[in-house]
Amino acid sequence: MPSGKQIRAARVLLDWTAEKLASEVGISRESIESIELGKKQARELTMDSILRVFDDAGIEFLDNQGVRFRPEGLEILEGEMGIKTFLDGAYAFAERT
Repeated sequence: MPSGKQIRAARVLLDWTAEKLASEVGISRESIESIELGKKQARELTMDSILRVFDDAGIEFLDNQGVRFRPEGLEILEGEMGIKTFLDGAYAFAERT
């Protein structure tokens, strides 16, 4: 789970105001600022929304408080559906060769 500092860094990387992020997530600007400053812990649903908004904008959170734009052409596959997608792609590739 990203820290408040990472959320702020991601927002700044996108050149978004706290108001813009709040609007995208569906919460108040004050809530975004409180989360970024560590004054308030985001609820699970709120954090899921924040992560989804940043993911849609191409932002990736890294270990050690890092944030970056997701490298182009890179798709992260997670969970059971990720494995299925990977194997389906490998099978389709094998059929073509």
